[in-house]
Amino acid sequence: MKVKELPFLYSKDLQKLREVAEMGIVEFLILIDKKKDEGIKVNKPYQDLYNKIQAKRSQLPDLPKTPPIQQSTSDLIKELEAIPIDELKLFYQNNNIIDKLKSGGIVNIGQLYGANMGKISRVRNVGPATLEKIRSIRRDISRNPGVFIDSWHESQTIYELPSQYDRSLGLEANLKNAIIEYAKVIESNLDNKRYINTCQQRNSYSLLASILKQFYIDNKNYDQIAKETGHTRWHIENIRSKCVAEIFSGTIPFNNYRLNKDFLDLLKSLKEECLYDPIYKFEIFLDPSDNGSLSDLGHDIGFLSDLGLDILEIKGISFLIPKDTKGIYTTVWKVIYDTLKKNPLPTDIDIIFQLVIDNEDLADVEYDILFVDKILACNDIVENRGNHMIQIKNEYLSSEEQRYARIIYEADHPLTRDEVRNQYEAIYKKKPGKSNSLTRAKEYGISHQGCIWYYGQPKTSIRQKISDYAEEKGIFYFSDLEQELLNDGYIIPSSIRVYVTNVCAVDNEDKNHFCHKDCVDNYPEYKWRNPTIYGWANWIFNEIKNILNERVCVPLKKMIDELVTRSKSTEYRNVRERIQHNRMADYCGDDKPFILKEGNVVINQSVYEVTDFETIGLRGVKYAYFKQIRSLVANEVKKVDNGRVKLVDIIQLVNDTMVDDEPLSRNVIIRAIKDDQHRFAPIDVELVSEHGILYAQWTKQVIVPEPVYVISTDENITDDTIIEINQPDNRPSIKYRQKVNWQDLNSKLKNELSFYGRWMQHENYKLEAAVDSFLDLISHSHNINLNEYLPLDLYEYLFAQTDSHDRYRYLKDIIIDFEAVLGDLYYYRYGEEPKTKGLVERAAFFPGLPNMLMYSRDNKGFARIASDILYHRNKVAHGDDIKLSSLETAKYIIEYVALFVYVVAKYYQPQE
Repeated sequence: MKVKELPFLYSKDLQKLREVAEMGIVEFLILIDKKKDEGIKVNKPYQDLYNKIQAKRSQLPDLPKTPPIQQSTSDLIKELEAIPIDELKLFYQNNNIIDKLKSGGIVNIGQLYGANMGKISRVRNVGPATLEKIRSIRRDISRNPGVFIDSWHESQTIYELPSQYDRSLGLEANLKNAIIEYAKVIESNLDNKRYINTCQQRNSYSLLASILKQFYIDNKNYDQIAKETGHTRWHIENIRSKCVAEIFSGTIPFNNYRLNKDFLDLLKSLKEECLYDPIYKFEIFLDPSDNGSLSDLGHDIGFLSDLGLDILEIKGISFLIPKDTKGIYTTVWKVIYDTLKKNPLPTDIDIIFQLVIDNEDLADVEYDILFVDKILACNDIVENRGNHMIQIKNEYLSSEEQRYARIIYEADHPLTRDEVRNQYEAIYKKKPGKSNSLTRAKEYGISHQGCIWYYGQPKTSIRQKISDYAEEKGIFYFSDLEQELLNDGYIIPSSIRVYVTNVCAVDNEDKNHFCHKDCVDNYPEYKWRNPTIYGWANWIFNEIKNILNERVCVPLKKMIDELVTRSKSTEYRNVRERIQHNRMADYCGDDKPFILKEGNVVINQSVYEVTDFETIGLRGVKYAYFKQIRSLVANEVKKVDNGRVKLVDIIQLVNDTMVDDEPLSRNVIIRAIKDDQHRFAPIDVELVSEHGILYAQWTKQVIVPEPVYVISTDENITDDTIIEINQPDNRPSIKYRQKVNWQDLNSKLKNELSFYGRWMQHENYKLEAAVDSFLDLISHSHNINLNEYLPLDLYEYLFAQTDSHDRYRYLKDIIIDFEAVLGDLYYYRYGEEPKTKGLVERAAFFPGLPNMLMYSRDNKGFARIASDILYHRNKVAHGDDIKLSSLETAKYIIEYVALFVYVVAKYYQPQE
């Protein structure tokens, strides 16, 4: 406080004291004491003021509250020793004197007060004049030590703002009180060197105090303050924001002032409790009396910015986020929103959380996962369904299939299509589209049976249910079956008798009496219609086959009459209409197992031998791939650690490795895996849906490796002999898409094929060089079957534990890949891609190879292997099964690889 600010002085008094009016009170007292000590006369106005100050010192904040008390010299020195010598710089202009004392080892005021003047006189650069000034300072300390002690104590005392903190006032009121009080502290210390040491600092702090008072007391905005102070609006806003941010952080430039600890704790808890929450949770702290709002803070205060916070608008809800992170958390919200929508039915919150943080879109985003937790716990966004299950609120579902799934899930009974659509219209106040959205709701666990829709795993298809019932009962009446289906909640379709007769024979005496086709021999007392297991086309193909097995050649008219006669005891009553009027071409032709020759139906031997009569008449030739698809799927899924592979990956692999022309559709592959009609040998794989994603999953617990075989290299044996290794080297389990070690594969092939090296020597080919060329050819091939799948098959077969699924897959791959090898050899031989497809067609470009492919009992060596691979290739290409023992499978795998190596040695001519 300055002299002119003393409350008991009047203007007439100040006229007499104008020379000391700008002095601080402590500075004035020291001046008078010094004059008295030096015997200088003190003017009466000064002496009167001195006396009044001493009398009222307890009421003045800048002075010791009590006059100096008498202390022993030792106690006084001890108390003064706590005060650094630099403290004197606040009271005296001659800072160099204090620095000289410090250089002489006097580092606190107690040392100066108790030191011998003779010792001080010996300090370097302390001459008579300096010594006299030091003596004067010592007298000041001796005369009024309380001034220095209280000043030091004041600097060590922590003052909290606001001094009268009251939490019940609310955040805004306490904030304003703290900042206003801080402005007054600044003004009272503008002349206090402890806090403000330069003219520039004084001007800066003076402006800051003025801005804070005008803003928080006078309620002026930035533009008004800028106009009055002559600064820009930006400058005023920046000064205020920086100051308030420092206060909120707990830091105040005056080192013994700080925000009230309770207030700081409140701000900290607010951030911890309210960050990433909706804004209304934060607003109640602003003014508990009326549940204040941020808008109540008045003009552009930037309150949240001062706290280091910002707002992110989500679905009309304001969420608190850290300042300058809006772009980051907008991205995170989009991922959360998409994840919730993709899981529209109650899902474990931990699963949703994991799906979000594992999302690839957030891989390079730095964010606080607490935001994800808070959003998933926000009742304005999601619904808590109990048992740790959540779902996005109904109004945020955006697609029709998601809305349909929610409606069906939340219904307490199955719904018809019309009921679902009516509820949709009632909830969303608009009619649903005419798209297949209801069908797509199956992605979310919705099933249907006929026109009835429900949530849960699909019931066993009614076809399968009928098949199971018939197999269990053996013989039954239609009414019993019908009641069984009704009891299990099935809708009886009009075509049910077709489903029944697919698996059952009908009693000729009672059309409602059935027997499973496998059981008709157990009930000879009844006359059963001939059992059939095929559709129309299958039945016709197979009956033609049966007729021709009895008679080699049958005239077309007699064939039709015979088929009509045989159909009378079956469900296929209209055979004549299907095959007359030149329709017999559907069953006879160059690409069919039968041909018309001079008006007679005869066997087309080359096609007949490779025809699968179980599938030939089914819809589309793609059914020929079913067995291969099932083998491939079984082979793939069991390699994975968790025993499952995404269906989309299976589809890609099938079309990469098995199909040359039109890709197989998703539905074809699904039907092949499911095999609802049980036409094929079972595999240990099932299709499961998880979070809308379809997986092929391995169901068997134990995988039994096949025996390991090698070709005998006994020089005394002229033909190849297979021997089994009972205890092979420890081989690892196969891992999905493991990496091929080409060097190891090279060495292993040379060893495994060493027997065939003797055959190659007859044509002056060296096995080692041929293996090198073969691996070089396939490793540089543009055909994925050769550069990726074939080496992987060989590597797994030679180095890993394998079972029958693996071996069967490897053999089929190798059989199909022979054509691809010839394609690459053609490219290196002629410098262009081959224009033909087919093994026989491509073999024609390589001298001698077509003759090797021709089957003959006299074929030996590689010619025998070549004719074998052509035979098996035709069976595989037409979807036929290759039924071999473990020993035969192992033998063919090695033989065919040996053929590959031989053919490469014979025809590989890479261009220079």
